[in-house]
Amino acid sequence: MDLEQKSLSPCVWSSLLFITNAINAYYNGHVVYSILFALLTITSVINHMDTTPIKQMADKACVYMIVLNGAYIFFQKTMNQLLWAQ
Repeated sequence: MDLEQKSLSPCVWSSLLFITNAINAYYNGHVVYSILFALLTITSVINHMDTTPIKQMADKACVYMIVLNGAYIFFQKTMNQLLWAQ
């Protein structure tokens, strides 16, 4: 891929916004979230620069891991609130 002849897609630049989520998660003590968002940043930039099915699957896997981690944290907080409310 020759970068002089090909301009970068706006999706590459918007993928870099995930860095803010990684920094924010790390600052708030969510290390796993921080790592997952850093991985999502990397896979999204690579995927949007040169798309292949493998790169798309890796990008989607990072998204699914973030959603599952968020659901797990939400479930834990909900169960703690329910148990302590009684």
